[in-house]
Amino acid sequence: MQRNWPLESPELAKFRGAHVAIDVALLTIAPGPEGAETLAALAHKRQDGLAAGQWALVGRMLRERERLAEAVQVALREKAGIADVTPRQLFVLDEPTRDSRGWVISVAHIATCKWRDLEPIVAASQNLSLIYIHGNSPRFTLPERQISLPFENDLILKHAISDMRMRYQKNPDPDCFLGDEFTVRELRAVHEIIMSMKLDKDMFRRKMRDQLSPTGIISEGSMGKPAQLFKRRLS
Repeated sequence: MQRNWPLESPELAKFRGAHVAIDVALLTIAPGPEGAETLAALAHKRQDGLAAGQWALVGRMLRERERLAEAVQVALREKAGIADVTPRQLFVLDEPTRDSRGWVISVAHIATCKWRDLEPIVAASQNLSLIYIHGNSPRFTLPERQISLPFENDLILKHAISDMRMRYQKNPDPDCFLGDEFTVRELRAVHEIIMSMKLDKDMFRRKMRDQLSPTGIISEGSMGKPAQLFKRRLS
């Protein structure tokens, strides 16, 4: 339904601008092809238009007078059946030749989702799959042995991973893959998956301890000795 939009000034007709799209790198921690947990991103098989039949990040063209945040939520809901995530803007891709159909700039976004919430959605759709992320300088394993992602989605995904890793260098599991309470060992395991590297346990504990509060509860897990449970300290 059209809103009470302001009339467009004739002055703006002098300027022929670009079309605008949004693309979303939705990241999760999921079992990899060999069973071990790994960082992964949601892939969507395009159904029509340019690159139809190819796997890509979830994306959508911006509609008239639509906010970017609205477009992201609509794309995730309509193409992937996903709601209740909070995307953040990453950067803008504005290379005029990036899309053979015309000048399309894309506003790249990042979001995260727990695998337990994402798994039934992916399992129920033939048009959803995972991109597995390997290594510190990330390499991708795409569905159906696809070689690369269209529309500079590879670049978006690399920026999203870099953004995520910078946040995990400074903060204890800021995307809350673990929930509210956890042991330091569990926390380090999540950070090792995100960073794709082993972390020194003593150095990691020292780095995170000022941002953690003990709960006074001892874990009763089946692996290893019982350990203190912590929660994130509110700033």
